[in-house]
Amino acid sequence: AHVGASAAGPASIAQSARLPEVADFAAQAMLLFTSFLFLSFVGATIAIGGSMPPDPSVHWPGHSWIHFMKRLHVIMSIGCFLMNLCACFFSIFALHRTLAGGFDTRGRWAVEVIVRELEFEYVAVSAYFFAGTMLLMGPVGIRCFCMVQQGLRSDTLAASVMCLIVGVVLLILSFFNQHLAHFPFVSYTQVVRRFIELSFEHCFAGDQPAFIMLLAWTLQERQALPVTRPSAPTC
Repeated sequence: AHVGASAAGPASIAQSARLPEVADFAAQAMLLFTSFLFLSFVGATIAIGGSMPPDPSVHWPGHSWIHFMKRLHVIMSIGCFLMNLCACFFSIFALHRTLAGGFDTRGRWAVEVIVRELEFEYVAVSAYFFAGTMLLMGPVGIRCFCMVQQGLRSDTLAASVMCLIVGVVLLILSFFNQHLAHFPFVSYTQVVRRFIELSFEHCFAGDQPAFIMLLAWTLQERQALPVTRPSAPTC
C-alpha cells in the first residue's frame, strides 16, 4: 500500500503541475481590451490626421492615374479611421461588460475566460483593429511612393519602396496569425469568419432580423465604390 501511494504521488503532483489552478482573470481580460482601445485610438488619430492626399501638381506630375491614387488615399484613410473607431467602441463595450459582471470570470487561463465569455467582443475588436491597421498602410505607401518620385524621379526606387511596405504588411500578418495560435483560431480569416457567424447568430436570434446590423454592413461596403468610379481630374 505504501509503494502504491508513493507511485501515485509523483503522478498526481505532475498532473497538478501541468494544470494551473482556477483563478479570476477579469483583470487580464480588461487589460487586453484596454490595449486594443489605446492602439485603436492611436490608429484612428493617425488616419484622420493624414487623410489629405498628396498634391498631384507637386508629386509625380504627368501621370494621369495619380487622381485614382488620391481617391484611394482618401478612402483608405477614412476606412482606417472608421474601423479603428469601431474597435475603440467594441473595446469599451467589452470593458463595460466585464465591469458589470454577470458571468463567470474564473478559469485556468485568461484565454479560456475570454473565448468562453467574451468571444464575440474579442473577434469583433480583433477583426476591426487589424483591418484598420492594414488600411493605414495604404496611405503610408502612397505618400512614400510620391515622396520618392518627387525627390528622385525613379520609378524603380518607388516600386522598391512599395514592395518593402507590402513585405512589412505580410510580416505583420504572419506574426498576427502566429499570435492567434494561443486562441482557438488558425488565421485572421478564421477570426473574420467567426465574427460573421456570431454576428448572424445575434442578428437572427430574435423573432425578426436585426436590420440595423445588416444596414451597417451594407453602408460600410458602399465606401469602396468611389474608388473605382471614374471622375474628371480636378487638378
